[in-house]
Amino acid sequence: MSDDALADVPVTGTLMGEPVRMAVADLRTFLGNPRRGNIAKIAESLAVNGMYKPLVVNRGTHTGRPNEVLAGNHTLMAARELGWTEVNAWVIDVDEHQAKKIVAADNRTADLGDYDNEALVALLSDMEDLEGTGYVADDLEALKDLEDSGLWDNENPFDGGDSGSGTHTDADNAKFWPKIDMRVPPMVMDAWRELLDRYQGQDDVAKLTAHLQDQGLLS
Repeated sequence: MSDDALADVPVTGTLMGEPVRMAVADLRTFLGNPRRGNIAKIAESLAVNGMYKPLVVNRGTHTGRPNEVLAGNHTLMAARELGWTEVNAWVIDVDEHQAKKIVAADNRTADLGDYDNEALVALLSDMEDLEGTGYVADDLEALKDLEDSGLWDNENPFDGGDSGSGTHTDADNAKFWPKIDMRVPPMVMDAWRELLDRYQGQDDVAKLTAHLQDQGLLS
């Protein structure tokens, strides 16, 4: 978007903002925040690296909710866990509509990012330790294994990358498959096992595939 086009975009409230040192006790998390962050990992990062970027806080003149965090809600939670009394903040003053857009954009734009896998391996490998990075040694080893396999070329073979169909074996491509992880009541787990055990297969994936084929849901 050009500078002229940006100038024509209507913005309610004050987005210029100002840096403020704020008491943790005075801040509130965003009402209805859909994001679920890893507070333990964020707390570890804060303890190791300090607070290298401020929270974005809405003053609340237009919403009636003073000192509400729009970006950095889980950083605030982690600061509470660590017993911090003050944090750095960038304070703006926007209405309800703009506040919700900022929350959505802060979460979604992070999701839309991607990695240069080779650069990531190089970055992590160059560190003396991984404490405070959100990564552990097993993560780095898994990335190195994937790199050594020659699979990635910085592209997921199922996501329109350079890897053509048939380039890799099914076993290789399985490393890119989605993973299902959920908690279910014991009776659901028992029924799941009973269902899968009706079918032949070397593992649950093969048995589930057989069941879906049997139901006509998978060719």
